[in-house]
Amino acid sequence: VDKGLYEALLEYYQGLVKLPHPGAYHVLASWTLSTYLLEEADYSPFIFFQGTPGRGKTRAGKSMIYVAYRGLHIETLSAAHLIRATRDLNATLFVDVRDAVRKMASQHSGDIVLLRVERGATVPRILHPGKGAFQDTEFFPVFGATILASNEPVDDIVFGRTIPIQMPTTSRTFPMPTPRSG
Repeated sequence: VDKGLYEALLEYYQGLVKLPHPGAYHVLASWTLSTYLLEEADYSPFIFFQGTPGRGKTRAGKSMIYVAYRGLHIETLSAAHLIRATRDLNATLFVDVRDAVRKMASQHSGDIVLLRVERGATVPRILHPGKGAFQDTEFFPVFGATILASNEPVDDIVFGRTIPIQMPTTSRTFPMPTPRSG
């Protein structure tokens, strides 16, 4: 990878978001580059921004999605939407929700989110109930790069699939990233 590109990503992130330590900027830059090489990977851990409101979780996620491969910012965990974004767009997803675990349960999408970390993972969905057992089910691939942001902590199952970044407080004012800032 071109060193200039990596250095540019570090500078980009440092200008848009306050992270808890200098190494976290390297995590974001490396992870961003990995979204362009995902065809070569068997796993892609989530980046998980956690913290109370106003700490820059959304700004951090948006800054990543604007430079990631086929970045898409969503505020829903609708199973159908997640499947389509993966199958049809091969998108890198930034999921920005208040309470990710509760939202996954209410939207019946926990299996999709949890399995996004591993190549080859599929989720079943019964789409043709009249066809009978096993004829009624279609399987959808769900592997893809994912960024999560939440005000609430996640359970151990989700947490074990993440690179967690606890967002610090800051008095510095950062610009809001835009698709053109990346």
